Amino acid sequence: MYKHFTVEPITGALGAEILGLDVAANLDNPEVAEEIRSALFEHLVLLFRGQALERETLRHFGQLFGTLQRNPTVKKAADTDDVMLVRQEAEERFNFSGSWHSDVTWGRPPAGETALYAMDVPPCGGDTHFANTALAYDALSEEMKAMLSGLKAVHSLEVSQREFSAKKPNDADADVEDVVDLFAEHPVVCTHPVTGRKCLFVNEQFTHRFVGMSEEESCPLLETLFRHQVLPDFTCRVRWQPGTLALWDNRATIHYASNDYPNIRREMMRVSTVGDVPVA
Repeated sequence: MYKHFTVEPITGALGAEILGLDVAANLDNPEVAEEIRSALFEHLVLLFRGQALERETLRHFGQLFGTLQRNPTVKKAADTDDVMLVRQEAEERFNFSGSWHSDVTWGRPPAGETALYAMDVPPCGGDTHFANTALAYDALSEEMKAMLSGLKAVHSLEVSQREFSAKKPNDADADVEDVVDLFAEHPVVCTHPVTGRKCLFVNEQFTHRFVGMSEEESCPLLETLFRHQVLPDFTCRVRWQPGTLALWDNRATIHYASNDYPNIRREMMRVSTVGDVPVA
């Protein structure tokens, strides 16, 4: 099916390793880029092992999928606003992505694709978990699907950022005051713009209530959806190695990072694309 690499699925739910491809050597090959996009929309999470990427190489890779997004909650790598550092020092106990989420759902629009490159990672621990929100939607009862149809939810950066700052007050470069859109309203069930599949579009980090309801009124149903979409049958787990590049589709996945590597440093570089405005 693929001419330039081999695809080896990780689980039946989502995720695949891309074998036999040097990413840096193929950045200017449009056929390779198109095949990667095709594999991504099929498997939602792709892993490229043993890659040697610099900041600008990762930037170029991200631009294959769209305009890069500036995220004010992540430290910038050198002077490039759209290449971001995701770093936890050995003495730190609070990790950056320690709850299930999709990237920048508080944005208008949210992130589309995200690429994350491992530079300095623990020999064991610090895995990233992914869940397929299209599969999660498919598994809902018809009655629940009907209930969710037409609902919108509020996604807020401000609430999450306050919680993050309280736990990690010395995180230097989060200039949230520069962000105009601190919250967004999105359909609870969105249609993927490429595959046409229906996907749940709520997450415990940024989704705080349904439009027209209080947080207290929203909590029982939101908590049910949060638990449902991360059932083991919908998930995969990625173990990092130095030189691993992961690419995922935020429209149909959520993810979270394990915080099980005390006294060990973890540093990665990340880029995300500007996604589509979610539609039901």
